[in-house]
Amino acid sequence: MSNASDDSREPLVEKHLAESKQEQPWMVYLSTFVAVCGSFAFGSCAGYSSPAQAAIRNDLSLTIAEAMRVSSAFCVAGWLAIFFANGVVALDLGRLATGYGMGAFSYVVPIFIAEIAPKAYRGALTTLNQILICTGVSVSFIIGTMVTWRVLALIG
Repeated sequence: MSNASDDSREPLVEKHLAESKQEQPWMVYLSTFVAVCGSFAFGSCAGYSSPAQAAIRNDLSLTIAEAMRVSSAFCVAGWLAIFFANGVVALDLGRLATGYGMGAFSYVVPIFIAEIAPKAYRGALTTLNQILICTGVSVSFIIGTMVTWRVLALIG
């Protein structure tokens, strides 16, 4: 006999997924396809900037350093909006600003590193971008288990 607190700890989705895997494998395939459409959209957004980067910088008269400053400003504004949020709108605006800043960073940082790095070290140094993205996710997760979400936003 289980009580209500035990039931609330069991993942609801897991029960239904186990049933759907046995009865309707097409639903698992369809759900997976829908989920990876988000991955394709992310890849499309990331890939868009590569062939268009020179034209974007020329048309907007931007340098890499200016783009990094703008990205930093969006990130700082977003984290502060999240920290001081008293409602859903401020929280969503903060998430939007940090998302915009991170998107710009994902475009600008590898280009910046590739432009300043000697040819012999370019691959290794641009790899640091990906390593630090993964490290940032891990560190944020670990710190997030120890502090409140507002403090985590301020740390961000």
